[in-house]
Amino acid sequence: MEGFPVTSRFAFVPAGIALLLCSLACFGQENQRVEVFAGYSFQRLSTGQVSGANLDSLFGAPAGSFSVKTLLSGGNAELQYNVTPRYAVVFDASGYFGTPIAAASSSGYKDAPRAQSVWYLFGPLARFPKGKFTPFVRVMIGENYLRSNATEATAFFGTAATAATDGAFAAAAGGGLDWQVKKHWAVRLGQVDYLYTRHTAAHYGSALFGTDTLAGTANYQNTLRVSAGLVYSFGAQ
Repeated sequence: MEGFPVTSRFAFVPAGIALLLCSLACFGQENQRVEVFAGYSFQRLSTGQVSGANLDSLFGAPAGSFSVKTLLSGGNAELQYNVTPRYAVVFDASGYFGTPIAAASSSGYKDAPRAQSVWYLFGPLARFPKGKFTPFVRVMIGENYLRSNATEATAFFGTAATAATDGAFAAAAGGGLDWQVKKHWAVRLGQVDYLYTRHTAAHYGSALFGTDTLAGTANYQNTLRVSAGLVYSFGAQ
């Protein structure tokens, strides 16, 4: 499968950081307040038409040999600048790791290939502070990168898998709720984001499985992300 050009794909990341720093400079010190979030997160995978039954048939395995997991776990971090008490800009990064494909112990398959999903997003955010609680909503755009280990895939399926890596446009919309517990500390009780990507699923599946497993599937994905953790804030507002 054709990989993504690193220089052009990752150019978006420093551009987003530069825009965030520009916002800090433009608005000066009057409303300056920075928030840093770090927490645990889950991403639900969009698997298209791939299922355990599909893989059983594809590799001639007994029924029930394969199953497909739809959740990856990982971490989520954000850098946020509150332009005013109500409006902010945010840079968001998250990464997820796991084994989306599992095989029964009786199937003869073991050590399923691992997968990675990494997100870089940037956009505006609206806050609605009320006492110790601050609900918020935001929309973001950026990039999502998927990668599976070709060596592991070859060993697992017995097919000549190539490097399965793909970068694609991503967009997100969602919100969450912060609970202020101390002057500089808050607990993000939860945030939920709808995620949209434009991966070419058929190419990715062909590289990973050595066949047109995902042929005919849509070249877009809809998924969800759930995160929770701690928020540290600093600066005068």
